[in-house]
Amino acid sequence: MIELILAKPRSRIIASMVKRMTVLLAISLIFSGCGGLSEVIDTLPASPTPDFGAASQLFGQASKLISEEKFQEALPLLEDAVELSPKDHLAWEGLALVYFQLGQYPDSIEAIETSLGIDESNASAWNILGATRLELGQCEQALPAFQKAIDLDISFAGAYSNMGNCYQDLGQYDKAVDAFGRAISIDPNDASYYYNRGNTYEASGNCENALSDYETAVSLDPNHADAYNNMSRCYQALGQYEEAIKNNDDAIHIRPDAQLYTNKSDILREMKRYEEALDAAQKAIALDEDFALAYSAQGTIYLLQGKLEDAIASFDIGLTKDNSKTTIWHNLGVAYYMLEEFEKAANAWREIIDLGNEGPEYAGALNNVASIYADKLETNLEEALQFAQRAVGLADTNSQKASYLDTLAWVHYKLGQCDEALKTIEEAVTFDENDTGISERLAIIKGQCNP
Repeated sequence: MIELILAKPRSRIIASMVKRMTVLLAISLIFSGCGGLSEVIDTLPASPTPDFGAASQLFGQASKLISEEKFQEALPLLEDAVELSPKDHLAWEGLALVYFQLGQYPDSIEAIETSLGIDESNASAWNILGATRLELGQCEQALPAFQKAIDLDISFAGAYSNMGNCYQDLGQYDKAVDAFGRAISIDPNDASYYYNRGNTYEASGNCENALSDYETAVSLDPNHADAYNNMSRCYQALGQYEEAIKNNDDAIHIRPDAQLYTNKSDILREMKRYEEALDAAQKAIALDEDFALAYSAQGTIYLLQGKLEDAIASFDIGLTKDNSKTTIWHNLGVAYYMLEEFEKAANAWREIIDLGNEGPEYAGALNNVASIYADKLETNLEEALQFAQRAVGLADTNSQKASYLDTLAWVHYKLGQCDEALKTIEEAVTFDENDTGISERLAIIKGQCNP
């Protein structure tokens, strides 16, 4: 009935904005002074006294800052530049790129649409528009923009790569692999394209092909910490823990951050090397005391060591940093359940339901709350029935189907619905004939409903 499998924190496949989006922009063209200024058209109001010399000077200053990735400092210069030269599409494109890098996506869209309103034949501008839509989760709108960029420049490898990222986000992995393959055929020496295709292979469950692409990525860019990290995760998924640790250490050597130490803690925990895992989690916390998943990793180790109060304290701190982490709520519920504080356990799992994010912990939370209400608290039975029915509808493995049907049957039984209880528990048995708990509840229901 209750699902007490610990939830594993899932680090997103790491990809930096620059690597993932491959927003290609010819900075030398944009910031080349007066020669880069576009022709005046009538679709925008003219500046009363366009000062092209001053705009050129601002472009040069912004160019240097952008090359140093000082986007916040470049922003006011570019904003002044488009005010001085409001009909220059390349100036607007540069402003859009800076907004993009700063995560100001609505402003980026407004700026790049202004650029395209002046000159719609600029492939890199369409690519930026698509990249921004992609970051906003608007893949259906991003894809036509990437296609337009490719139509204008058939050798635009970055647009193919970005299109691949979009297909990956849509779960269309074959199309994503094809798009990345096209990018690679155009520019086989760019590590990011292999890295992105590796992400797609990994997301589709093909760790062998993913590893091959990640290895190519690090051969082209030996400082690609994210590729080492993703190789580590693939080896972890394959149960090759020593290789996982090795690649994680390579990533940490390049970029020692909280996420990578948290990942190392997770690997060591799976190897049951709990003290080393705890040390890695605590190093993550020392590096970033606001990183919620580091506290989750620490709490999970305490939970496995039977230090339930310490586990709860760690989970509570993690949730003060980010209360949207369903893995932390799930494991907090497990800790309270093990302490037989059933109402607190139910409340923790209800937080997952209330968040409404139907991820891996969602169905388990529905099942667990229903089970506690029916079996431990004997309260809220009508709501328990709704939760149990929703959990059954979301079950995707035989083990889950057996467990969730078992819970549903018990809720029916507690509600006095004997026929439904018997039919449901018998269905649960078909998915797991060896579960003694289900067999025991089948006997109880049969005995009480068919005296």
